[in-house]
Amino acid sequence: ENNVIQNVREQGLPELITMHGINSYFGNGDIIRNNIIHNIHSKAVNSSAGILLSGSSGEYGVNNQVYNNMIYDIQCTSNQSVRNVAGIILWYQNNPKIYYNSIYLSGIGNGANPLGSASLYIDLNCTNVEVKNNIFVNTRDESPYCASAIYDYNTLNITSDYNDLYSNNYLVRVGSTNYNTLADWQTTGQDINSLNEIANFTSPTDLHINNNYITKLDGYATPIAGIETDFDGQPRNALLPDIGADE
Repeated sequence: ENNVIQNVREQGLPELITMHGINSYFGNGDIIRNNIIHNIHSKAVNSSAGILLSGSSGEYGVNNQVYNNMIYDIQCTSNQSVRNVAGIILWYQNNPKIYYNSIYLSGIGNGANPLGSASLYIDLNCTNVEVKNNIFVNTRDESPYCASAIYDYNTLNITSDYNDLYSNNYLVRVGSTNYNTLADWQTTGQDINSLNEIANFTSPTDLHINNNYITKLDGYATPIAGIETDFDGQPRNALLPDIGADE
């Protein structure tokens, strides 16, 4: 909580799978909140991520929460065949809650056969993922692969709504199925109350919302019990909070 995590680079650790800012491994009821995570760069390992909720067979994370975080400048220049980039990545998680985060991915992908990038990357063995009130922006160029706001590895196992989803490529990918637009994605019953708007951040390195612009993000979220303040400790509107980490 209340950390600024930056400039994470590989230091001869080839056994790592993901270079990350924060990792909850096999956590139970962990809360990761109110952090700025940026400048996470990897060159040799599989992937880079701002926040990782992880586990393994028989060691599942349960009821972990991630909210009010700002994540940007996550890069991976590895040539691993499974290279990927994520703001938040999940694996081996039951009932994770992802609320009120602001994520901005940018850059250019590479690698022989990368798995692309996603602001929220739901990997193997996750169930009942709840995703609300987040800004998920992905402007990366992963061509000819996939850059998306949300990527779910194999099955539709999330409840997602009241988010702002934006991508230059596919908006959402589930397994090998691509949803190009918010309307396409909404046919699955997900994100019925969500937006497709490029968030006007103060700058690419400051994910507060620029108050000089009118935005639909204002008052478009849904209240979450127990989360009464934003990233800065300012009160959230009890009835009509704003989408993202900044109220």
